Amino acid sequence: MEIIVQLLTQWATLATSNTSRLVGILCFCWGMTVLGQNPVINWDGKQKVVDIAEQVLILKDTSGRLKIEDVASPQFADRFTLSKQKVLSFNDEDYYWVKVQVRNETATQVLLEIAQPILSRVDFYYQEPATQKWHVVQEGFMTPIQQKAYKHQYQLFLLPPAVQTYYLRFQSLGLAVPLRLWNENVYEEKIGTQRIVLGVFTGIMGFVVILNLFFFFSLQKIAYAHYAVLVFIYYLTASNVEGFLLYVHPKADLFYGMFITSIFNMPIGVSFALLFLDIKKVSTRLYKIGWGLFVYYLTFIFWHRFLSPLSLAYVTNFHGLMVVLIMATFGIQAGRKGNRIGYYFFVSYLLFFLLAALDTKSKLTGTPTYIFDLSYVSLGFLTEAITLSYLLTKRFEWEGQAVAQERLKSQELLLAQTRENERIVREQNVILEQKVAERTRELVIEKKKSDDLLLNILPSDIADELKATGRAKARKYESTSVLFADFKDFTVFSQNQSAEKVVAEIDHCFRAFDRIVKNYGLEKIKTIGDAYMCAGGLPTPSDHHAQNIVQAALEICAFMKQLKAEKIKAGELYFEVRVGICSGPVVAGIVGINKFAYDIWGDTVNTAARMEQHSEPGKVNVSGSTYELIKETYNCIPRGKIAAKNKGEIEMYFVE
Repeated sequence: MEIIVQLLTQWATLATSNTSRLVGILCFCWGMTVLGQNPVINWDGKQKVVDIAEQVLILKDTSGRLKIEDVASPQFADRFTLSKQKVLSFNDEDYYWVKVQVRNETATQVLLEIAQPILSRVDFYYQEPATQKWHVVQEGFMTPIQQKAYKHQYQLFLLPPAVQTYYLRFQSLGLAVPLRLWNENVYEEKIGTQRIVLGVFTGIMGFVVILNLFFFFSLQKIAYAHYAVLVFIYYLTASNVEGFLLYVHPKADLFYGMFITSIFNMPIGVSFALLFLDIKKVSTRLYKIGWGLFVYYLTFIFWHRFLSPLSLAYVTNFHGLMVVLIMATFGIQAGRKGNRIGYYFFVSYLLFFLLAALDTKSKLTGTPTYIFDLSYVSLGFLTEAITLSYLLTKRFEWEGQAVAQERLKSQELLLAQTRENERIVREQNVILEQKVAERTRELVIEKKKSDDLLLNILPSDIADELKATGRAKARKYESTSVLFADFKDFTVFSQNQSAEKVVAEIDHCFRAFDRIVKNYGLEKIKTIGDAYMCAGGLPTPSDHHAQNIVQAALEICAFMKQLKAEKIKAGELYFEVRVGICSGPVVAGIVGINKFAYDIWGDTVNTAARMEQHSEPGKVNVSGSTYELIKETYNCIPRGKIAAKNKGEIEMYFVE
């Protein structure tokens, strides 16, 4: 208004001269334009509440650095634009200045209400008429509720009777921001109503949680506990959305609290629907999709922190819509498969979806107004909690009735069959059952012997394939490790010992080797005389076959060293072991038809044999390919390139 007065004065001055009359007219017209863009909201004292969002002026502060002295200066007057929104809503994360001009020439105390509890900070500026000094009042959930002039989750500012311009500053974050003027006395009545509604809402939700926990402990049905947790999360979400969490936790971050609780709602809700509706019986495909979404929503708990606040709002709302549609789909499919709970479930979530849509419309347009001062989303939580609690109880009641009916039918059928068969086969049945049982036991014993013998010779998957098809296909494994172990001076030892002693010593060593190989998930291939051969990475592929086979080789060497010490102490002959390892591709399979055995072939096998031949007693000699796989795990001593039979020079390493 001050700007307009200045413009009119300027126009009057210019109009005094005939030569400047045209300029004066233009200035007057421009002043009238500014006047039209600076609407004054008249409060006549008769209204209870007035929505003013369409009558305020908006200035976007992209930098977030503007001060009240800047925006209130004449230079910024033409930068403000008329809102034209019934509810302020900006799809960005910028700061906004709101200019409100109110004329209150009555004795009524007027409150400016920002009905959005999730704003972290709102600065309210007003000018002292006498000193023209700007004063600021801070509201928002970052301001403890005890420090607010009005102990309320909304942002409330008292406007003194006068014609005055006020400024508001807040960060958007995509939230709907309703602006209203209230008669202070009427608003105090509204606060009382809100608190009653809050108490009723809390009481009902708490009762549902306690009731389901009681059923859980009484009936030992996990579904009740599951749903109690879900309803509790619903209540936490509503307490953030409505803002009444601030009454018990004054420092709560309502913005992130709203999204965090919503994020936890999603996996808990999906898993509850899967179990409650027994989707596994409805559709295996739908069941897998459901658990896949459950895992996805679990991961969202962790990766949501990488999103900006506005992105978090959009993604969470989209996920929430997906959950509602998923729940509705589960309900429809379950209903089609004969589960009458499914249709009730569908209706419950359809109602929730409609209430959520009404809530969105109310926030954007101001209509329809909330019922009992409770948002439609919270009302949806409330109706769903009550409806599904009832359905949960009815589900077990209906299941019990179905089981009882099925049991009765089965008993009647069994009784009829028993009476008919008892006369005919009573004596023969006893004899036949005895013979069948005896023969079955014999077959089971013989089959177990055959299976055990076959599994002792072949890997289990090869044995299963051989039993199923009569043959086993050869397979190529791209990444394996092959170990050869051979005894040094075994010929000398065998010449000085009896055959029984030689066999006993080899058996003792190879049994120890077998245990070590089995411990590391390796596959024993065969023994030839005093040579022992095993492999890692087959028939079951492994990413750690090289590390496993090297560790097994080191334990084999350690065992032989201990055995050597025992032999020396007992004054007996002993022999030592050389170990060689190579990693690479092999072909594995069974050949022949008589006395067949599982074997492997390839250059990797030949190279592993050369590694053993060029090893030393008590040492593990590995090829370059194995070294590349284990160099980060084991300390290896390079031996350089050593000439090997039919292989040329090969890089070799000793493993410490």
